[in-house]
Amino acid sequence: MQDDHIILGVHITDRIKHVSSVQQALTEYGCYIKTRLDNKLTER
Repeated sequence: MQDDHIILGVHITDRIKHVSSVQQALTEYGCYIKTRLDNKLTER
């Protein structure tokens, strides 16, 4: 039997303004997070 998986996406429109609250939530629930992906945009 396989474990259930939940995939959650978070879109942050003003990353600088909300960085502390987002980091706090990720830290609080970090024990449940198996993989964390980051889509960093870079200038080319």
